[in-house]
Amino acid sequence: MEEKRKVFLALMVPDEIKHEVAELKNKYHNFPVRWIGDKDLHITVIAPWLEEDLPALLEKLNNLEGKIGRINVLFDTVAYGPNNFSPRLIWTTGDVPQKILDLRVMLKDILAITNFRNDFFTHLTLARFEPADIERMPMRRIREEVKWRGVTDTLLLIESKPGTGGPDYEVLKEIKL
Repeated sequence: MEEKRKVFLALMVPDEIKHEVAELKNKYHNFPVRWIGDKDLHITVIAPWLEEDLPALLEKLNNLEGKIGRINVLFDTVAYGPNNFSPRLIWTTGDVPQKILDLRVMLKDILAITNFRNDFFTHLTLARFEPADIERMPMRRIREEVKWRGVTDTLLLIESKPGTGGPDYEVLKEIKL
């Protein structure tokens, strides 16, 4: 039996949005945070789970090829997250495109997900920090309106492994939607 691996499904972040993230990093360069590197930026579609049959999963994901097409994503707010009571990251959020909802339903069916959560919203984690570090932030509150737009057509199967300073991600498969 194959060892269980912690995997999740995410959309590739468009280059236009990566450019906006780079500008934001420059703006907040003095914040005591761990910025997410370009190669690790992703828009989570299905949260992590432990997978024990990777070859079967890869085969199922092949069925998605060409089924969705290009997805327009828009992020409109940069803020601390996941909430104001216990902030531990900087992220950007936005409305959920219908195509992402459609993709999630397809994935639920293809992967036979039983613990599917409907409370999904589009977000992109930009930086992480320890909750106690909020005291050291130059700003105790961030709420910046942005208009970050881009188009993506690639779903990623990503493995998450524990790393120093946060998870290490490895892309196991790219699927053109």
